Amino acid sequence: MNKIDGLFIGNITTLEPGGDRTGIFKHAVSNVAIQRDGLVGDHQADRRFHGGPDKAVHQFAQPAYQLLAETFPHLADQLVPGAMGENLSASGMNDEEVMLGDIYRVGDALLQVSEPRRPCWKINAKFSEGSLSKFVESNAMTGWYYRVLESGRVSVGAEISLQERYAQSPSIAVFTQTVTQHRPARGELEVLLNCTGLSDLWRRKLQGRIKFLAGK
Repeated sequence: MNKIDGLFIGNITTLEPGGDRTGIFKHAVSNVAIQRDGLVGDHQADRRFHGGPDKAVHQFAQPAYQLLAETFPHLADQLVPGAMGENLSASGMNDEEVMLGDIYRVGDALLQVSEPRRPCWKINAKFSEGSLSKFVESNAMTGWYYRVLESGRVSVGAEISLQERYAQSPSIAVFTQTVTQHRPARGELEVLLNCTGLSDLWRRKLQGRIKFLAGK
């Protein structure tokens, strides 16, 4: 059984030199309430792409930081839990083992995996490293989002226990690898589309891509 190693929330700040608003900078807290839209005290700058019911809580695979530090040694001291803007960190969970639709009891809250994260340019801007977000996505270690099924309080050291897993659900890594292909097989996209728990945003994206591949 896994345990919470870190909890992170953040206010809206700016990325220099452009002054773009962002919520990627987080600080650690020992305990916090999780409500429908996420951790109390956590803020998102652009809610078109971050936050909301299907992206209420973000978890990044803690073990991925080691590979990132080895690949970008000049950033090693910055690549620590919380640095990717995640809310939740646990050493025993990664993109290969977490499945779409998984339901976890996290402290007193109940969370469901809803979609992978799509790393954006703000990761590159934060670390002043133009290839970082591409590396994260191409290595299928983007992390994942949860929706909140039951609100509750969580604290560092609390257990994360798998409550339900659906047959045929792909891992977050497989999902990312499939959707980032230049021209994935239509059948592979249809499998993803039919996943229990998948976010509405990704359902629309997959429906559009399937229709395009079908020539309609």
